[in-house]
Amino acid sequence: MTPGALESTEHRGFYDRLRRRMRRSLLEERGLAPGTVDALLLAPDLFVLLVRLSLDARVPAADRALIGSALLYFVAPFDLVPEALLGAGGFIDDVVLAATLLTHALGPDLEQVAAEHWSGREALRKTLARLMASTTSLLGPGRSRLLQDWLQREREAPQAAPSDSEISSA
Repeated sequence: MTPGALESTEHRGFYDRLRRRMRRSLLEERGLAPGTVDALLLAPDLFVLLVRLSLDARVPAADRALIGSALLYFVAPFDLVPEALLGAGGFIDDVVLAATLLTHALGPDLEQVAAEHWSGREALRKTLARLMASTTSLLGPGRSRLLQDWLQREREAPQAAPSDSEISSA
């Protein structure tokens, strides 16, 4: 799927209907707060962005390795807020982790690359800033700190991923 694939009327209509149904279900059936629901609805957009960035050769290998770690976290059945137990509400920590990682990884050189791959409704930086401002209220102070600590350890760990030159020579 190309970054603009959701722009067709047919796809956008399906996407909008699905988001409306999910929003209504999370608000009415699960009783989640509107801010939490809006953050949860970003999970698919952030996941696709991480996948696209992990596959883009313009993204440095070390950043792709860190993005790969976030993707693994997204699909892990048990994490800080497990989807296996909580359903869709369990994706809130995945959303916060993705936003935190992207906020730290997106320097000026990667911002344009990420913007090319972003399928969200508002500008990526605006979305990330909004999520970062509400991290503690979305996760609670304890889980928020655990997630920040994990990201810091991942950033400091030696990366086993091959360098760009190793990839191109293979």
